[in-house]
Amino acid sequence: MGGGSRAPVLARRRHGVVKTSLNGTGRSFRLHLCPEGAIMLRLSSRQLALAMTLVLASALTSCGDAGPIALSATTAPAFRHFAAEPSAAAERESVLVMSVTDRQTDDWDTILERRLLRVLVVPGRTSFFLAKGKGRGFELEMFREFESRVNSTLDGGTPFRVAFVPVEQSQLLDALIDGRGDVAAALLTATAERSQRVAFCAPYMQDVSEVLVSSNRAAPLSSLEDLSGVRVDVPAHSSYVESLRWLSDELVSLGLAPVRIETPGTALVSEDLLELVSAGVLDHTVCDRHLATLWADALPGLRVRDDLVLSEGGQLAWAVRPADTRLREVLSEFAGDVSKGSFTGNVLFKRYFVGVGWLRHPQDDLGARMLGEFEAPIRRYAERFGFDWRLIAAQAYQESRLDPDARSHAGAVGLMQLMAPTARDMGFDDVSDPDDNLHAGVKYMAWLRDNFFGSEDIAAAERVRFALAAYNAGVGRVRRWREQAARRGMDADRWHGSVALLAQEDVGLEPVRYVGNIEKYVVAFSLLIDIEAEEAAQRDDLSRRRGR
Repeated sequence: MGGGSRAPVLARRRHGVVKTSLNGTGRSFRLHLCPEGAIMLRLSSRQLALAMTLVLASALTSCGDAGPIALSATTAPAFRHFAAEPSAAAERESVLVMSVTDRQTDDWDTILERRLLRVLVVPGRTSFFLAKGKGRGFELEMFREFESRVNSTLDGGTPFRVAFVPVEQSQLLDALIDGRGDVAAALLTATAERSQRVAFCAPYMQDVSEVLVSSNRAAPLSSLEDLSGVRVDVPAHSSYVESLRWLSDELVSLGLAPVRIETPGTALVSEDLLELVSAGVLDHTVCDRHLATLWADALPGLRVRDDLVLSEGGQLAWAVRPADTRLREVLSEFAGDVSKGSFTGNVLFKRYFVGVGWLRHPQDDLGARMLGEFEAPIRRYAERFGFDWRLIAAQAYQESRLDPDARSHAGAVGLMQLMAPTARDMGFDDVSDPDDNLHAGVKYMAWLRDNFFGSEDIAAAERVRFALAAYNAGVGRVRRWREQAARRGMDADRWHGSVALLAQEDVGLEPVRYVGNIEKYVVAFSLLIDIEAEEAAQRDDLSRRRGR
């Protein structure tokens, strides 16, 4: 492991629940995750990468001679706990998406009786998302197949349905334990830490490795030891945090500095960080090898370091509450059964994701001047209207790449890409001057935030997200999506994982990517500011030394 001449002294971590030994090959764990006799799904890394591409295409199919899962069929009343629009269940391609107000901690027999399984998911462009009315995602497709299998065992009556409950990664296990869902399905790695709180079903993927993924711009590394003192960004509450902590402990035991572990933004998932690494905004992240390999095909600028493995032998599995033993058995049986399935979809993955305007590094356009002459007015108007100035800088970059002469085909002009009627509504007849353009644009953002999303029930950060979405897609659409969210039992006061899903269902990725890109550019600008501050401090220190 490692491409340099120095022999690596750090061994790879192995995932598991019960630690048994630390030997010459690294940490060794024994995993006790599935009930006795459960069938284990076995997929190679190559099969796994192929399986993940199914997410954007056709449903999972099964082959082989296995029969349907042996489930007890009972007659039950219609759903009592799902406030969906009636048409949602009518079409095969539709997806039940819900938010939970009543909490239930039922095992499989009761779940089957009520004909509804609630699956907690973390929205992302690999595991679960909606696009123009159709659901896509690896976890979604797996549970659609599960729904079909269960219905094949029932003798008429109310059909069994799977409903998806979107949450942020940081809320996933808490939501499961609290009864806001029946199973957590988010490409979860079974770890010792997580197994202290939840029970994992039989894994649907094995031999999963976590590898370092670097930007082409980053300084090359020869071994895991070279991560000493180096910043690595990973999603909060992910297994990658555990792996990096383990690596840091090993480094410290060797007398080296620990890894600088950063978790930027609770809403950012692995795909977001891979984008930031690809753009050169971040230097390094950690990701499951199959996921990193998949995205490396779509994101230029990624270096998947197959030689720098932080952990191996990982298993992806669904999580349930420890007391729900029957549900665990049923899902474990299903996980074993679908191991005989075949997976397709590489072509459709590229159709969805290649060439759709990936994140760019601000320095590509700004060079050394960064915000230059625009920084002062951005700061001034952001402060006047109550915004983080970095957010306004990020929005201006998203809108125009900070080009004051930018003009869209629709007639929007300037740094904030304002249309003439909008500018006039804000009191500006002419916004060709960059200062006036910024002033009008930030004033319009404040007007959207305060007039349409000013309720005290909406968190401050969500008010800004809704204002950004309205700036991009129109306030009428955002209000309609929030109304639909309320009717469907979703959280109408939350953008990520709720209203954003309905936006994506209605008009596609544009408004979702708009808000997401701006939030990622905030990270980018923050890092560039930190870098400039560091360089300035170093210059000052050098000047003082020379002056002595």
